[in-house]
Amino acid sequence: MIHQKRRQELLSRLSDNAVVIVSSNSEQKRNSDVNYPFRPDSSFWYLTGFTEPDAIAVFSKKNYSIFLRPKDKTKEIWNGKRLGVKSAPKILLADNAYSIDDFLKTIH
Repeated sequence: MIHQKRRQELLSRLSDNAVVIVSSNSEQKRNSDVNYPFRPDSSFWYLTGFTEPDAIAVFSKKNYSIFLRPKDKTKEIWNGKRLGVKSAPKILLADNAYSIDDFLKTIH
């Protein structure tokens, strides 16, 4: 996978204790009930290939973790399917996946 090669290239340039944190962006409101088309942050996409909003990737030489929105059947009806925490490690080749709601708690 091209994104995995890009991550390896980035990590090869880092010191052993370094951590890289990159976020995908959030959806932006156009008016009261319509959002602009979503586009992930370029660096985030370059390293992960993930195109959903409200996600954070954390890279170190030992670990690649992704924080993303959990599955939500009601919201998925209106806004489209979400990858979800369960499927993320396999699809994105991440070591760990967590709900974005747990980011601050997990990072500490």
